[in-house]
Amino acid sequence: MSFNEIPDDCLLAIFDYIVNLEELINCFKVLEKLKILELSCLSFCDADFFHGFQLMDSCPNLLSAHISMNTNTWFFDETFKHEFLQDLVLQFYGLDDENDNWNNLKRLFKKFPNLKHLALKGHCIIIDEHIEQLVHILPNLVLLDVSECQEVTQRAADYVKDYCKRYGRKIKFYFDGNKHEIDSDWPQLSIKHEAISRGLDFMKHCFRKNFFALSHFLIPIDY
Repeated sequence: MSFNEIPDDCLLAIFDYIVNLEELINCFKVLEKLKILELSCLSFCDADFFHGFQLMDSCPNLLSAHISMNTNTWFFDETFKHEFLQDLVLQFYGLDDENDNWNNLKRLFKKFPNLKHLALKGHCIIIDEHIEQLVHILPNLVLLDVSECQEVTQRAADYVKDYCKRYGRKIKFYFDGNKHEIDSDWPQLSIKHEAISRGLDFMKHCFRKNFFALSHFLIPIDY
């Protein structure tokens, strides 16, 4: 179950039991071991801010994250690097400032130097020029899915192809013009909507899905 699916009264009950600093510290000990994070923050107030990336910084061993948000203002510590993060899905709603949000995204992506798989979903204002910069920012990227970003064109695909040839890299790039190819290239990545998925495999069960299609639970295969 993702954090945002926990009812408010349940959350209040949980925090009612945290009566001292030691118990709060124990919560952070859990975050330190967390490997997969799914987080949604949908606000209906323009003044609201997104602090989810600061929460991520409390999870230094994070391997995979699926983040959904609709605020234009987000905070993060640029000095903290997520060295272990390999899989990231960012799903946006309502972003309306192309330059401002891209500048924030550039700074954010520099926190993930070893990122291999990236998907940008929803109303994410990404254009061809941003893709050209992105492949330089993420030196270990092998899968980039921007098929929901309508402003990305064949020009970006051609650039990625030429870039890979020039620098000896292999990046599978998907935009609206070739999005069908991901089905044959990555058949193991599920788009099936199910309440419970077996196996703690983020790429298989989460990467291609929108946030509200994610499984409620991922359980070990031998559970």
